Amino acid sequence: MGIVRPLIVIVLILSLLANWVLYNHVYSRRAVIVVNGQPITLSDEYNYLQDRWGKQALAQLVTADLITQAAQKAHVMPTNDEVTKDFKRMLDESPTLSAEMANYPWKARAERDSILENLALRNLQINGVQVTNDELLNFFNENPGKFDVPDKAKVTWLVATDATALNTADKMIQNGVSDPTVIRDQLRGKIGLLGNFGRVTLLRPFGTNQNAIVFNMKPGQSKVLPASPLTGNLRSIIRLDQIIPGHKVTFQEVQNKVAIAVKMTRGRNGSEVFHDLYDSATINSDIPGLKQDVERVLFPNRSKPAS
Repeated sequence: MGIVRPLIVIVLILSLLANWVLYNHVYSRRAVIVVNGQPITLSDEYNYLQDRWGKQALAQLVTADLITQAAQKAHVMPTNDEVTKDFKRMLDESPTLSAEMANYPWKARAERDSILENLALRNLQINGVQVTNDELLNFFNENPGKFDVPDKAKVTWLVATDATALNTADKMIQNGVSDPTVIRDQLRGKIGLLGNFGRVTLLRPFGTNQNAIVFNMKPGQSKVLPASPLTGNLRSIIRLDQIIPGHKVTFQEVQNKVAIAVKMTRGRNGSEVFHDLYDSATINSDIPGLKQDVERVLFPNRSKPAS
C-alpha cells in the first residue's frame, strides 16, 4: 500500500496534465465566429495578431518592464494620483480621444499605462539632478503664465450629419433636453457625440481670449458651429454647461512643477536612459531569434543587436 498511493498521485497528476493539454488544444480550435459557414478559431485570431503585431507588442512590454523596474529600484515610481491627474488633463485637452475611450474602454487602460511609463522614464531622467531655490524662482519669473491654471468650460457637444438633424437637436437642447445620449438615440445615425458621451472640457490659457465663442456664452446657452477638422468636418451644436475660472498661480503653488521643468533641461536624454537600461539588463528567450527580433523593433538604427 505504501507504493500504491504515490503511484495513484502520479497517475492523477499525469491525467490532469493530459486533460489540460487536450482542453487547450480543443479550445484554441473552437470557432469564435462563423462567416458564411467558414469558422474563424481562437487560434486563427491569435496567429493573425501574432504575425502582424506580436514583435511590436512584445517590444512594448519589454520597454515597460525595464522602465518600471528601474524606477522602482531607484524609488522614483510615479504615484497612482499622479497618473490619474495626467490622465484627466489629457482627456480635457483632447475631446476626440475622450470619445474614443468612451467607445473603447481598453484604450483608457492603455493610455494610463503609457502615462505611467512616461512619468517613470521622466523621473529616471532627472533622478539625482540638483537645483537651487533661486534657480527655480528665476525660471518661474522668466516664464510668466507657463504654470497658471487655465479657465475651463464644461460643454455638451454634438455633431450632425445633415441640417435637419442639426435643427432638431438644437430645438431639443433649447427645450431643456440635457442628456446628449437622449438626443443621439432619438436621431440615431444622424447625431454623434464628442468627448465622453457628449461631455467635453475646453481649456483656455489664463488671461487670454482663446475659444472666445464658447467662453463668452452664458451657462445653458447653445450655439450652432460651422464644420471643422475637430468635428470631422461636420457642423455641430455646443451648449455651455459650466465655467470654471482659472487663476494666476504663485511660485509656492507650483514649486514642484517648476523643479521638474528645470531638472528636465539638465536631465539625461530619454533614449539614452532606455538604451542603458536595455544593455545592462538580462533578457533571455528559448525561442531562437526572438530577442534579436525585439531588438530590431526597439533599436532599428543599431548596426547589430546587443549581445
